[in-house]
Amino acid sequence: IYDTAGRLASDEPLMKELDEIRTAVDPQNVFLVVDAMIGQDSVKTAKSFHELLGLSGVILTKLDGDARGGAAISIKNATGTAVKFAGTGEALDRLEEFRAEGMASRILGMGDVVGLMKDFEDVVDEKKAEQDAKRMLRGQFTLDDFLEQLQTLQNMGPLQDLLDKVPFFADSMPEGFQVDEREIGQIKAIVSSMTRQERAGAELFEKQPTRLVRVAKGSGTSEKLVGEILQRFSFMKQMMGSIGSQAGMLSKIPGMKQMAAANRLRDAVKTGGLDGNPMMANLADSLLEAAVAQQGGVGPGGPPSPRRAIDKNKKKSKRKMQKKSRRKSRR
Repeated sequence: IYDTAGRLASDEPLMKELDEIRTAVDPQNVFLVVDAMIGQDSVKTAKSFHELLGLSGVILTKLDGDARGGAAISIKNATGTAVKFAGTGEALDRLEEFRAEGMASRILGMGDVVGLMKDFEDVVDEKKAEQDAKRMLRGQFTLDDFLEQLQTLQNMGPLQDLLDKVPFFADSMPEGFQVDEREIGQIKAIVSSMTRQERAGAELFEKQPTRLVRVAKGSGTSEKLVGEILQRFSFMKQMMGSIGSQAGMLSKIPGMKQMAAANRLRDAVKTGGLDGNPMMANLADSLLEAAVAQQGGVGPGGPPSPRRAIDKNKKKSKRKMQKKSRRKSRR
């Protein structure tokens, strides 16, 4: 691999040097690394380099940030050269094969479920994951499992990047929302400070509150935070048990299983005292929207209700028209 220094297409001496390097090394493939953050400016750059070097493909980087990657379509149209790889981080393992359908979903704000599943398959043993899932859905979910799930998430890559791949999730979060990766480290410290019996049966903390004090000291956190983590764990256990107990003919209809699970998740968020947590509340709504979309836009009891944002705008304009007509009638 010959990695040449970055340069602008307008810098003629450096572009000439690049052409000389290509002639000397005679590479099998020539890839242009393009920053997704610069948007449509990348199209002009790609076109200039392609005319000089005859590019084999493009590598689109910084897709782990706010950029959605719309430039990928423009580059393809302008040069006829496809994007071959997508970069979602600094390390080499964050360079993944480019998938057009995943990028299309990302541009439309619909997440990337296939990419999410690929990330998952890369870091877990499929058979073990299936066995664990069956056990957890029977309500046999411990703090050891909770810790293992967090470790799996960390192995899959940056949490913010994973959440961006969840359908409708990124667009439903408040503007400027960022996941604090340090929180996962705190949770791991808290669970690691518990005894084997405590991790197997979290109800011990309710019976003996002094255990909570000991864990807080051992993990270097506060009693309040330990209590919040235990509350989240109870919520997850309740949610998994609820999804696992699902039965009936409706669950066999495509999309109904996801719909029912999402509805129960949303109810559990409210009853579990986590409705103040924007991430959990919006995840429930995101899953519900994805389930509705899977059914072709039809939810239980008929077609989905129009989007609230559109309703509000219509009502607002209607009120303005009514005010104007009243003023005219007074005159």
